[in-house]
Amino acid sequence: MKLEKIRVLFLIHDLMHGGAEKVLLNLVNNMDHEKFDITVQTLFDVGVNKQFLSDKVHYKTCYKKMFRGNTKYFKLFSPEKLYRKYIKDDYDILVAYLEGSCTRIISGCPDKNKVKITWRHFAENEKEFLQAYRSMDEAKRIYQRFDKVVGVSQTVIDAFEDLTGLKGISTVKYNTNETDKILKLCKDPVENPKFVEKEDVLKICGVAKVRPRKGFMRLAEAHKRLQDEGYKYHIYILGEGEEQEKIQSYLDKNQIDWKGQSAVAVINRQLETSVIGNSTVEALH
Repeated sequence: MKLEKIRVLFLIHDLMHGGAEKVLLNLVNNMDHEKFDITVQTLFDVGVNKQFLSDKVHYKTCYKKMFRGNTKYFKLFSPEKLYRKYIKDDYDILVAYLEGSCTRIISGCPDKNKVKITWRHFAENEKEFLQAYRSMDEAKRIYQRFDKVVGVSQTVIDAFEDLTGLKGISTVKYNTNETDKILKLCKDPVENPKFVEKEDVLKICGVAKVRPRKGFMRLAEAHKRLQDEGYKYHIYILGEGEEQEKIQSYLDKNQIDWKGQSAVAVINRQLETSVIGNSTVEALH
């Protein structure tokens, strides 16, 4: 007799070019599909990572396009109303795979027999933490509805517990990485005119979203100082994000041209590789 599969929902904001999005793909694509019936649902149907979702995983979305102020919009409604509006099917396990609105929505599940998990990826300060909640008291009530709070590191869990005072419901689960695939792909040549392979200089590579918390603006400023002091090297940043234009403006203002010995340029290109999270490449070198 064939056992009925366990139905699992992963709710995430979108499948854009971030590490959390890529880690989710690694997780759901490599789960036991004979045991689990897996659905990934996004709040917004955007992002380069969607194309790499296994055909064994169901996909749903709430909105075709992202709209501004969506976090504030979701905050207008109670978790119960949000759950009824966006979660239409029945699941055994419900996972809010990112902080904020996804956690707010999943917490509205009225069935106490369902397993509810929220996955935290960042060590937020109080202002960042409360963006999706009306108050700290509401945030605490929402998190207490979950069976488990998962953090990708002990630092993330420590920050969460320090903010909320909620103890005993958290656990650490490190990110899933396709190590064998990464080691194999790292041996492939880089077919990109901006990559200086033969030049005998130090090469530095960073992989992340180009956003303030990643510190790439600080890297660009440090790069300018080192360039002025005569150091020769190349920097490659693989990712994209909202700080890209700011960094490019800084580079243009300081006349940092990629043709120099230690210089920076921004280029776009699609790469299908786990090493960079299947994202568009923004290379600074």
